Order: sequence, then structure tokens, then C-alpha cells
Amino acid sequence: MALFGNKMQPTGEMTDAEQLAQLMQGNLKGQLSSADKLSALGALLKSVSRGSTTSPAQVIQNVQAQKMAEVQGRLQLQQLRQQSQRKAELDALKQQYVANVKDPQMARAIQLMSDDDFSKLIIEQNKAQAPTRLSFDPLGRPRDPFTGAIVNPTARLQGLPTVASDEEYNALPSGTAFVDPEGNIRSKP
Repeated sequence: MALFGNKMQPTGEMTDAEQLAQLMQGNLKGQLSSADKLSALGALLKSVSRGSTTSPAQVIQNVQAQKMAEVQGRLQLQQLRQQSQRKAELDALKQQYVANVKDPQMARAIQLMSDDDFSKLIIEQNKAQAPTRLSFDPLGRPRDPFTGAIVNPTARLQGLPTVASDEEYNALPSGTAFVDPEGNIRSKP
């Protein structure tokens, strides 16, 4: 009975998914509990006795089916726990988001949104706040896609404003550092 011997025991811990894959291939490498071993041994002995209609192969198939059901049950529980955790996180995020909304009608609408609609709302708002892509001029210099001014990476890291027109320049207070349309860092006198 090599089926229940120690050489069939796995050397390391298998995940439920790995164990399910092994069982689906007809391999009972998963650790059988003492009760499983006794039950299968009793069924095997009964199957070889006279007048039994159950063959040893059927006993092994029954043990395999039982173990598959156990593993599938554990996997389903794990998935339900993950879904529950995700739902709780999404509900907490929704409550936090609603707390920051100024318009009470919008806050109520967000509270009544389905989880999928709320996720889409968050994704759309993050897209709107995402940094824009740079465009490049024929010389390969990066340009701001909105103003057309050449972008200076150092100025961008410092958070300096880019000035593309006289109105923007005149709006700056005296002594302010800025980036001119050619990408140079300057200071308004």
C-alpha cells in the first residue's frame, strides 16, 4: 500500500492550489490525516472482501474526490475572505472620500454608488490629476503640451513656474524664479 506510506508524503508544504492540481492529476501526494487513512484502509479491506461491488480503484477515486472537495472548500473560503477584505477597504476609502466632498448631494450620490461605479470615479479623477506627457520640439527639447514652452527638468523638480507670455511674467511678484520660454531659469527683478 504505497498510497498511504511515507514515501508519498510531500517534503514541503504545498499551497491549496498546488494540492488541488496534484489531486486533479490523480496524485494523492497531499497529506492524508489519520482518519482519512483509516477510512480508506477500511474501504479497501471491504472492497477486497467477498461480495463487495467496490473496487480498490473506486476507493482511491473516492478518497481523491473527498480531498479535492476539501481543498476546493479551502480555496473558496480564501477567496471569500479576500473579497470581504477588499470590500471593507473600498468602503473605508468611500467614507474617507465622502468626508472630503463639500457638496452634500454629491456626497450622498457617492455613498449610493455601486463599488464598480465608485472605482471608475476614482480612476477617472486620478487620470485627470496625472502628470501630462511632454511633447518635444524638432530639436528634441521637451515642451509643455499646454503652453508650448521648453521644459527645464531641473526647474520642474524645483516646482518653478513656466512663463510663456507677457501676462504670466507681469503676474509674477518681484524676485520670483521662473522658467522662460526657452527653458532657462530666470529671476524677475
